[in-house]
Amino acid sequence: MKLYMNGRPIVVHVDDFIPVKELWRFGRTGYFPPYANSSHEGEIWPMIGEKIWAKLTGSYANAESGAVSWVLGHVTNDYNFQYAPHTDLDKSWEKTKEWSRREYLQMIGTSPTSYVGGSHAFVILKA
Repeated sequence: MKLYMNGRPIVVHVDDFIPVKELWRFGRTGYFPPYANSSHEGEIWPMIGEKIWAKLTGSYANAESGAVSWVLGHVTNDYNFQYAPHTDLDKSWEKTKEWSRREYLQMIGTSPTSYVGGSHAFVILKA
């Protein structure tokens, strides 16, 4: 996969060997990836993407809980910034709607202590 590091393109190569551990998924106990996973059994692109990111950052531990704006910059090599919406929710919602009208790519992340239970990243498709 081609990513960007400090504005320079780099190609990250990985194999399809994914770490697994015994977990409950798809209605049974088995050996499944402990990090990224899919709701469709047999789909591996989320795990490959995460492995690429872990290789770029040095380890799976380093790949966890980063800012989504940082990831976006490495994937697109485009201008990005992080906005802290918790400061003024009304202003944040207006900005989100404006950026949606302009068709900007928007992502939102949760903190490890959030109500969804851990750090997660989401794409905003439309506001």
